[in-house]
Amino acid sequence: MTPPPDDFNLPLPEPVLDHLADLVAGKLAEKLPKPPTPYLNSEQAARYIGFEGERAAAKMSELVRSGKIPCGRDGTRLVFRRADLDAYLCPPPDRFRG
Repeated sequence: MTPPPDDFNLPLPEPVLDHLADLVAGKLAEKLPKPPTPYLNSEQAARYIGFEGERAAAKMSELVRSGKIPCGRDGTRLVFRRADLDAYLCPPPDRFRG
């Protein structure tokens, strides 16, 4: 199949162009990676920090109890913000140290 010439112009009605644009945008959006959710449950948060095994949940509970990692609740489940976990993993430098 030969490509159309550079000056090829196919006039299409505006509604057809809008529909084509919506179809193309939908196809492109399907190919984009999904952004990670900002909230993780206890198991996901433990893995995110690097805890694995039987003691992972206990280690997370200990961090919550000690106030080192804040959490919220979704009913009875604990939920953790990814930003809070990142802050725990990479704390800001202490400005008062010399």
